[in-house]
Amino acid sequence: MKFEYCATTDRGLVREKNEDNLVVLPEARIFVVADGMGGHVGGEVASFTTVDTIRKYYETLDSLEEDKSTGAESVKEALGLRTKGEAHLFEAIEQANMAVYEEGLLLDPVHGVGTTIAAGYLHGSTMFILYSGDSRVYRLRQGRLKQITEDHSLLNKYLKEKKISAKEAEYFPYKNVILQALGLTPNCQAEVRRVRVQPGDLYLFCTDGLTDMVHDRDIQDALNNINDINEQCSTLVDMALAAGGMDNITVLIVRILGDLDDTDNH
Repeated sequence: MKFEYCATTDRGLVREKNEDNLVVLPEARIFVVADGMGGHVGGEVASFTTVDTIRKYYETLDSLEEDKSTGAESVKEALGLRTKGEAHLFEAIEQANMAVYEEGLLLDPVHGVGTTIAAGYLHGSTMFILYSGDSRVYRLRQGRLKQITEDHSLLNKYLKEKKISAKEAEYFPYKNVILQALGLTPNCQAEVRRVRVQPGDLYLFCTDGLTDMVHDRDIQDALNNINDINEQCSTLVDMALAAGGMDNITVLIVRILGDLDDTDNH
């Protein structure tokens, strides 16, 4: 599928530094947002290490010999992944997880450092998504916004177990407690989603600096009322800032334009 994209990140109005990071690799059709976890020393290091490791992985991928490159075929078989490209993304994120984990041993041996991640790989008519933490991926199709990922948070766990109601969730005091993320353990903790894409679909990758400040229906309305993808990105950031800008804000939008060769080169 052909696509266009826009990505931006903002420090917000309260935080002293931006602990969010992102990377887009158009030729590989890779899209990533990461949010260094609050409360962990070096959160900005964790998110930067994640996107930098992924970027370097793909920079070296084509220069490596097939039989010595990354073991993508064995990863693909072991995990039941469908394409070599899916295996590459999983392996890149595994490498990022280990790099963040090792950073944590140096920066904060007791607590470590961590980062959320929401990553996508567009292959033919499929968007392959890997995620951990509470950074999200949404799909806008025919005017309706749907959350594709599921938050790995204490709040979401309590909602699923019906320990609190949706109304009580608005005042839940532990909204920022994340149950899994990259770098907290040497083993990568990430979930997988696959969605079929259609021309006209819009995929929003974002950190909680947007979703904690702006309700889903308002995000939906903004995306529906604006046609230009760059304006969509800037408007969502402005909305989060107008609502208080309490956290770093990262927005990455991918719009599906039409058919393209389905070959899996990465």
